[in-house]
Amino acid sequence: MRVPPPTDQPQTAPMRTTYVRPPSHVIGLGALGALSSGPTLGAGISVRTWPYERIGIQVQGSRFAFTSATAAGRTTSMQLTPAVLFAPKDRVSDSFWLRPYVGAGVTLHHQTLADVVPGTSLSDNSIGFRMFGGGELTFPNAPQFGLSVDVGYLRSTTPFPGFDAGGLGFSLAGHWYIR
Repeated sequence: MRVPPPTDQPQTAPMRTTYVRPPSHVIGLGALGALSSGPTLGAGISVRTWPYERIGIQVQGSRFAFTSATAAGRTTSMQLTPAVLFAPKDRVSDSFWLRPYVGAGVTLHHQTLADVVPGTSLSDNSIGFRMFGGGELTFPNAPQFGLSVDVGYLRSTTPFPGFDAGGLGFSLAGHWYIR
């Protein structure tokens, strides 16, 4: 019986292509914390949906309370901001999913100025415009949770001199995707 001679070439296993599929992020409910120019801290709620792969819709409701160094009183600002999002190319690996985005939307304000004269307050409704950009990060151990950070600029009217609700701002939001 004849034995074939050994070959010098090592045997290799066939290469397998592995694809990491990001979780389905369609509708997310969450909370947000924001820091606007001033500096003023605010908090609120956020709803984000990605009905199409690259196009999203976001609605945020937030409340800010601030004082002024140049004017008397205290102002509270309630804001409702519906916005459209666009996500360019995602970065997906086996340890995270990063979805960068840019967005723009209208901001509806209800501002109240109090404590100028005891027992009285003034209020005003106005409309502004917000542009922003940021990213949403998701990890494989918590695929339903997305953590977002963005920076943006809010342009709005100032109904009370000395109290400006606009300018540069930062926000941190967490969304729990239910679908």
